[in-house]
Amino acid sequence: MSGAEGRKRQRAVMATDSDWQTVRERADAAGMDVSRFVVERLTAPAAVPESGAATRELAGAVARIERAVRVLYEVEKQRVEDSAGSETWEVLVRRAGVRVDAEEALG
Repeated sequence: MSGAEGRKRQRAVMATDSDWQTVRERADAAGMDVSRFVVERLTAPAAVPESGAATRELAGAVARIERAVRVLYEVEKQRVEDSAGSETWEVLVRRAGVRVDAEEALG
């Protein structure tokens, strides 16, 4: 890279304190600083190819799985918030995210 293309520049990101804490914890679990973690996560190649019947079938399956996970997430969130409050939910989600990121970092 030459000139301005290879030069790093500071960027700004808007996030809640809770979200930013999650980003920090996940970056730490991956053994990266926050900047490198964010850039690598957001510039990684897409996991699903962009053409073909198999790709459409896979995309449909992924969409169904994502919907099921969202539904389960909302049900569990409501259950935890009703019994222990929203702060407990946020702590649990953050901790789970850190564990998952640490496992993914291991390969």
